[in-house]
Amino acid sequence: MRFFRAGLVPSREFPNVQECIVSGFVMGALAMLQATLPKAPVKVVKNEVVGWVEATKTVLQGELHLVPQTPIVTLIAPDSAISQGFMYVHVPVHLSMKLACLGPPAVAEEHVPAWIVRRTSNFEEANMELRRFPVEIVTKARQERLTLNIRAPVLVNRKDVRAGEELALYQPPAFFARPSSAQDNEGLTMKRHRAAD
Repeated sequence: MRFFRAGLVPSREFPNVQECIVSGFVMGALAMLQATLPKAPVKVVKNEVVGWVEATKTVLQGELHLVPQTPIVTLIAPDSAISQGFMYVHVPVHLSMKLACLGPPAVAEEHVPAWIVRRTSNFEEANMELRRFPVEIVTKARQERLTLNIRAPVLVNRKDVRAGEELALYQPPAFFARPSSAQDNEGLTMKRHRAAD
């Protein structure tokens, strides 16, 4: 996977500023991830009540990718409960672990199919699943460089999808989910080293 590299400088003196910067990195990483993946052959269909997502052509298993791009990124404690329908990324902030909680876009969600895909508690009915894709984020501060390796959420088709078929993502029936260190195999690492002259 290609890397997203940025030159913003995190602030140890102002952790709130740093958290804003990290949130920006997460949004940028999602945008870069979307740009590196093939354009998804899907369309959003709406009636007066709801919207849903359909495939516009037949797609083989594992070849359809939807990235949940959003400007709604909130950093919370890693053991916090997350409302159903939200997604998350583990990120280190100010030498501690935080949870970047991704929420549905408030205005332009019709342009982001990943947030409109129907959720279902029936595993057999679901043709999409949530996977994690590696993204490297590099920040520079004076003579030091901080590298964050996160695993960003991406919706991927778990079976072949036919043209005109509605996409559905499996989601457990529980309303709240508490991510654990083992859940989704986050695999986040952080490295710090001197930048080359």
